[in-house]
Amino acid sequence: MNYPRDNYISDFGLIFFDIVILVIAERIREDDEILIQNLNTFNVKTIIVRNKIDQAIEDNIDEYNKPPHETISEIRKY
Repeated sequence: MNYPRDNYISDFGLIFFDIVILVIAERIREDDEILIQNLNTFNVKTIIVRNKIDQAIEDNIDEYNKPPHETISEIRKY
C-alpha cells in the first residue's frame, strides 16, 4: 500500500540493477508476479527466496500430520 506497484520499479531504480532478490514468506502474490514480469521486461534477473520454511513445516505437522519432506516437495512444486 505504501509503494504503489505502478511506480515501484521506477521509484526505486530497479531497472538499473543487475539482479533483484525477492524474499517472500508464503506464496507468490499477484503484486510479486507483476513485479517479476516488469523486471523481466527490463532484462533484470530475479531470484525468489522462500522464507519461513520451518514455520510451514511445523504448521503442516500440527494441522495435517504431514511429514516435513512432503511440505518441502509441495513448496518446491509451487
